[in-house]
Amino acid sequence: MLEAFAQWPEAIASTLEIAERCDVELELGRQLIPNYACPDGMAEREYLRERVLDGLTTRYGDPVPAVAVERAEHELRVIERMGFSAYFLIVWDYVKYAKGRGIAVGPGRGSAAGSIVNYCLRITEIDPLRHDLLFERFLNPERRSMPDIDIDFSVRGRDDVIRYVVERYGRSPHPGARPPPVGLPSRAGCSAAWSRSSDARRSPPPSPDPHPGAPDSSGTYAGTRARTAGPPRHARRV
Repeated sequence: MLEAFAQWPEAIASTLEIAERCDVELELGRQLIPNYACPDGMAEREYLRERVLDGLTTRYGDPVPAVAVERAEHELRVIERMGFSAYFLIVWDYVKYAKGRGIAVGPGRGSAAGSIVNYCLRITEIDPLRHDLLFERFLNPERRSMPDIDIDFSVRGRDDVIRYVVERYGRSPHPGARPPPVGLPSRAGCSAAWSRSSDARRSPPPSPDPHPGAPDSSGTYAGTRARTAGPPRHARRV
């Protein structure tokens, strides 16, 4: 090491100093999710169930169809058994915060749309029963992993939501805990836009346009990319 870093002798001393200052203890074997402060000392699973049952009535009317109740009870059992009650309450809380302040929130996408719990909590706006979506694609007790809820927030209110999440959940007593991620809508560039439009039309990409950016309504590369390059397509993690 001394020979390898002969030109930087201070690097060896700095490496030893950093090693001596490192003192990390990792608690393995369980998920480090921040706790959710429920009212009146309720347990997280009880409060989540209360919110979902209220949402069932709001979404489906009174009386709630038996198929919706059965689906919600099944999902709640899986969520409780896997220890994710706090996770759903936290996501529900910051989505509610965003909507309460007029921040645009996406309707939901990906496997999370298959959960009636998400639908009843207004995390998503897609009815999984109506569209015959599977909960097991989102959360499966046979596959031990964190649920993944993709949420799109308007860039105009994104910083406000992130600040709220960090202030409310970022200071966990568990050093390894982190608040759930917040999404930022992004846009497709010209190449990506053409790739997706080509897939949809099942047509190969054309040769480079001789007049890039020129107005065109005939369906050529320039015209297609001008029509498809703008809309938001996904959210990246931050």
